[in-house]
Amino acid sequence: MEKIKEGLTHMLIHDFKNPLHVVGIVLERLQDKENKKGISDKLLRTAYESCGELDSMIANLLEIAKMEKELELNRNLFSFSDMLNETVEKAMVPAAARGQRISAEIQSGMPEIFADRYILSRLLGNLMGNAIKFTPDGGEITVSCSIENMEQADRVGVKTNGSTVASIHGNTVALIPSMVFKIMVSDTGPGIPKQFHELVFDKYWQAKDDKTDARRGVGLGLAFCKMAVETHGGRIWVESEVGEGSKFVFTIPIGSTNQITITKLLGVLALNIGHYLGFGI
Repeated sequence: MEKIKEGLTHMLIHDFKNPLHVVGIVLERLQDKENKKGISDKLLRTAYESCGELDSMIANLLEIAKMEKELELNRNLFSFSDMLNETVEKAMVPAAARGQRISAEIQSGMPEIFADRYILSRLLGNLMGNAIKFTPDGGEITVSCSIENMEQADRVGVKTNGSTVASIHGNTVALIPSMVFKIMVSDTGPGIPKQFHELVFDKYWQAKDDKTDARRGVGLGLAFCKMAVETHGGRIWVESEVGEGSKFVFTIPIGSTNQITITKLLGVLALNIGHYLGFGI
């Protein structure tokens, strides 16, 4: 374990150092009057993206630390399609700077979801950020959302023995069969070899580009995504082949930890008990 922690520390130092180095170069040139004019728009854009990358890494580290200490989700009813559209609009700015096209395909008549809006928004932002980062300039990114008929218990590997309630990662989950949101973020990037499909969600793992010998992050963003999905009782995976882009897919049960349903059930139970005991509730 100590070796793993030491390795992660070295990777974090490396990943924080690279974007800081880029920002440092730009600031140094801005101070030099002679070289100031030599700063290209591309270099300024890279420095801006580096700042965003640092901000994202720090945010992911903080969120992962919270989740490892049993994160308490702040659940509310909200429009998933509205949240998705807002997140896509934010991602359009950095995508447009690279000539990339982002499109959203949302099934009509989407119901509201009872979940943590902030966490799911960050989850989508991370997946889209990854797609933008690893898709070549001029590439395409598509975000789709639909309701699918899927046995939720089967999708997350929970054995319920016919019960409508189960425990997933310490959370009580009201299972609503065949009702899950399915979200897919597709890109036209280089793709991921099949042997890495499971590893990409490990926070201790980082990819290596054989052509450039460059390393691709420490997987903190995807590690956060996996934790966020599983905390909601869902599942996440990647479908990808080298040279054919990647599809990151996750499902979120509409009725996951449905506190509204549980509250109503408790209310009905209390009412019945009251009548039985003659309290006249």
